[in-house]
Amino acid sequence: MSGKPVLVVILSGKRKSGKDFVAELIEKRYRNGLAVIHISKPIKQKYAELHGAAFDELMKASEYKEQFRLDMVKWSEKEKLDRNDQAYFLKLAIELEKAQERKVWLVADARRPADIGYFDSPQFDSVEIIKVRIQATDETRKSRGWMFTKNIDDATTECGLDNFTDWTHVIDNNGTCDELVERLNVIFDKIDQALT
Repeated sequence: MSGKPVLVVILSGKRKSGKDFVAELIEKRYRNGLAVIHISKPIKQKYAELHGAAFDELMKASEYKEQFRLDMVKWSEKEKLDRNDQAYFLKLAIELEKAQERKVWLVADARRPADIGYFDSPQFDSVEIIKVRIQATDETRKSRGWMFTKNIDDATTECGLDNFTDWTHVIDNNGTCDELVERLNVIFDKIDQALT
């Protein structure tokens, strides 16, 4: 890694909790001021190349993506095992976004302990790491189109951080957009400081 960030904001949350929406809010607010790292992007890109799927459709919250989700998860887990590197796709995502050129990194979709653990390495000792859990009730998630799916919602990709307790912030996302933005102000303040 040639450049180091000043701040890394890591977002985590279950399907339909609103983590993608939060990432979009942050990205729109800061435009090109930060690197937005989607760990799922290189997974979906490589999976699409190998399996003839439409990459652009896999990047959307869609029924199309849901058709491939289980197989894509199995494939990506095998890739990481074969390479003996649990952070393989995270590292690819960092390279893909040229994150080394930015002072602030937003990791939009941490799902496993290894996704967070990567930032515990000595190369990030002088970097401020903010770990944010976005949560919503099952009722709220259902209102957004979520339905429990066996082998997906009970898999590591959805449950891997359920017992993680070292969150810097836990953001409740059951209310309005205005309420959510109000809760995110503490994170906006940190990003503002890092970018000055």
